[in-house]
Amino acid sequence: MKKIFFAMAFLFATTSIKAQGFYLDASAGYGFSPKNNTLGYSNDIMINNGVQSVNTTKIKGTLGKGFNVQLTPGYMFLDYLGFEIGINYFGSANILMGKSQKTLNSPAQGFNNEDFGHVDTTAKAQMFRIIPAIVVSTGLSKKYSGYLKLGLVLPLWGVTHAQINEEKGTVQSGQINFTKTETRANVSGNVSFGFQGALGFNYNISKGFSVFAEFFYSALHINKKEQIATSVKVNGVENIDNIPTFQKETVYVKDYDPNFNKDQFGLPADVTIPNRQPASKADFSSLGVQIGVKYCFPTKKSKAAPTE
Repeated sequence: MKKIFFAMAFLFATTSIKAQGFYLDASAGYGFSPKNNTLGYSNDIMINNGVQSVNTTKIKGTLGKGFNVQLTPGYMFLDYLGFEIGINYFGSANILMGKSQKTLNSPAQGFNNEDFGHVDTTAKAQMFRIIPAIVVSTGLSKKYSGYLKLGLVLPLWGVTHAQINEEKGTVQSGQINFTKTETRANVSGNVSFGFQGALGFNYNISKGFSVFAEFFYSALHINKKEQIATSVKVNGVENIDNIPTFQKETVYVKDYDPNFNKDQFGLPADVTIPNRQPASKADFSSLGVQIGVKYCFPTKKSKAAPTE
């Protein structure tokens, strides 16, 4: 009976040791907006013979659309169970956040001090984050295997670059004057975290090396911290130093007071301090595909168990 027990224990131990080991993979992927959240609005304003009409549509999506690259060290406790930490860089696509177009459909001589033109607001994000996850596999040492990952998304650093381009024409006494304003601002966030899941397939191509592909879904919302304008150019001339702090800096607070820093006329009482806005979140959720290559480090051969 003892011999049977030791034989079973030896078989389990050698199988577990064979399946154990460190691995390292490198991958790249692209994600799309999985939700129809409202990012902003598109306004089309038409003035036809003195009559104004407005057509407004919603701009939907998330800031999670874009590419990422990832380096992932991991460890398999067993052939079917492991843990890994993804070191991930994300760069979003150029996301449209708002748009406004105003058109005068009449001779310029019919207007005085009337303006027209368009304003486009876009955003592009960068982020470094780690993604610790549990890995459940059908057998990593097999020629073909499937796996499931469940983990957290922990941003370490990130910034969203906002860009506002405005081109405006003003009709004055039949003459048209054009002004072009380009505003750049950086939006940072508070400490936040999200969740990520992945379903993938692994193929061992040679000893130690394999390739894989997976579908992933990330649910990540980041609380905004502040927005700071870094550049305001009017007709190509930098004007940021002439803009008061109240107009170029905004902090997002939970205890928002609409009467903060307002005088009796509703104007800023002190323009040397940042503006305040209600706390809000930016949605970086993403649904996409990741492909990569993996290397499993060799493990030491187990020693035979002593026999009686």
